[in-house]
Amino acid sequence: MALLLLAGSAKAAPVAPVPGTWLVHGKWGPLTFTVTCRFTELGGRISGECVDGETSHAKIKGGKRHPLMYAAVKDDRLSWSYRTRWTFYEFDARYTGTVRGRTMNGQVLAMGKTGTFTAVRQSF
Repeated sequence: MALLLLAGSAKAAPVAPVPGTWLVHGKWGPLTFTVTCRFTELGGRISGECVDGETSHAKIKGGKRHPLMYAAVKDDRLSWSYRTRWTFYEFDARYTGTVRGRTMNGQVLAMGKTGTFTAVRQSF
């Protein structure tokens, strides 16, 4: 019986309240950007997509969708990544943030450079 209880607890829902739509504001080098990320949770797994918003670069247009390649929650930390493109470069954007209620802050890693972001949950 104890083994069954332990096995059942392995698929517990994420600890941090992640599902919903988050507006992410970031700074990566001289570039400022926004993305809207929609996270869903099913069976303890996180999935979703991020959609490009405005940037401080005149030639980078918003609206491009990026399905999540990876997403995971551990305690109050959310990590996720997606594949994106900037000019001729294709790369992974990797985020790790701490969730505190309706807000999150953390770091974004892309092309070997680290930036920062803040996010606010828009809806559940």
